[in-house]
Amino acid sequence: MSGRKESPEAAPSGGPPYLFTAIGDSLTRGVGDETKSGGYVGYVQARLSRLHEAPEVQTVNLGKSGLNSGQLLERLASGEAAEALGGASWIAVSIGGNDLLKIIGDHILNLTYEPFRGELELFGQRTREAMRLIRGYNSEAPVFVLGLFNPFRGFFADLPEAERILEDWNGVLREAAECGDAVFVPIADLFAGREAELVSDDGLHPNGSGYALIGERIFSRIVPMREAAAGAGAGGQT
Repeated sequence: MSGRKESPEAAPSGGPPYLFTAIGDSLTRGVGDETKSGGYVGYVQARLSRLHEAPEVQTVNLGKSGLNSGQLLERLASGEAAEALGGASWIAVSIGGNDLLKIIGDHILNLTYEPFRGELELFGQRTREAMRLIRGYNSEAPVFVLGLFNPFRGFFADLPEAERILEDWNGVLREAAECGDAVFVPIADLFAGREAELVSDDGLHPNGSGYALIGERIFSRIVPMREAAAGAGAGGQT
C-alpha cells in the first residue's frame, strides 16, 4: 500500500484536495455523539485539517444506522460509494455491531456461544468481499477497519463466552483488513471498564468522549504512515 495520495490532482474532479471517506453503520454515522461533532469522522477530519500538508480535508460520510454486513455490500455497489471511495485520500469502515445485535435479538431467551460462532464464516466472507470492493475502487488510499466493542454488557451478563465472542469477531475483522491491505483499528480496550463514562444514554453507541477516543486512535495510525511516506520521499531525492 502506497499510503496517502500525495497531491490534490489525485482527488475527484472539482473535489477537495484531500478527502476522508467513511462507510459503515451507526458508529460511522456518529449516533450517540451529544456534541454533534460528527462522531469519529468529525474528529479525524479536524485532526487531519490541522496538519500542515492537509489544510483542506473534507469528508463523505456513508454511514447508515442499522447497516449490517450484507447491506454493506449492497451499499458498496452503489455509484455514490464508488465515487466517494475512488476519490478518497483516507477510508474508514465500521461494521459488525448490527450483525451481533441480530443474533442477540434472535436468541435473547436462550443466549449461548453457538449462534455467534455459527455466523462467523458468513460474516468473514462478507467483510472480505467488502474489502475487495473497496480496493477495486481505490488501491492506494489507507483503509482503516474499526474493531468492535461491547457496550451492552447487560445482555452478556450470563454469557461466560462474551469476551471470546468479541475476540472471534474482531479476529475476523482483522483478517478482512489484512486481505485488503488495510489497517485494523481495535477499540474494545478503549471502552473496557469505562462504559458508564464513554457510552451514550442509549446504552449502545459511544458518546462524544468515546468517539473522540476512536478518532484519536485512527489518527494515531495515520501519522506514522505520513512520516514513513515523507521519509521515503526524502530518501529518494538526490
